[in-house]
Amino acid sequence: MTQTSVVRSPSPIAIFLIDANQINACRHVDEMNELERLQALGMVELLMPAPADDEARVGSANRANKVDTYFTLDARAGQGTMFDRREEIEQIVFPAGALLQNEINDVHILEVARHTRLPLITRDGASKSQPGGMLGNADALLALGITVVTAATALAKVLDLLAGAGQRFSRTTIPANCPARR
Repeated sequence: MTQTSVVRSPSPIAIFLIDANQINACRHVDEMNELERLQALGMVELLMPAPADDEARVGSANRANKVDTYFTLDARAGQGTMFDRREEIEQIVFPAGALLQNEINDVHILEVARHTRLPLITRDGASKSQPGGMLGNADALLALGITVVTAATALAKVLDLLAGAGQRFSRTTIPANCPARR
């Protein structure tokens, strides 16, 4: 049997933070599948803010195991001025205040996105059942320097960057058997 080796890119073309709701433990989200394959090739990096990591580990063993395939960005150790916009972020996303732990986590995750200037991939908001949330308030968050996107938007951006770099990757040419890495 012939073995095929995967050549990793020397550096990622894009780096994203991912929200807990983007943990794709059952691999049903096609865009996340593609982003994970590109990460296995070293073309993108997907990082989890520590509050998202903590939140994603609750409830499902599959999700907890999947979290272990991502690097966690623990920004809590050096908070300093990172949290100087907490109240503004909270007012945008939760006008009545962040009262529940998952709401407090969302504010922390958005603070990490602001501090690192990395786009956050999420499904939070911008739907009929949840018109607000992160995506529903994307413009107001962008005014604070926070970019929130869907997995589809992130993937489109990466494919555009790859095309601009002269690399021809499409969903059909990315090896389907690339494992996620830790």
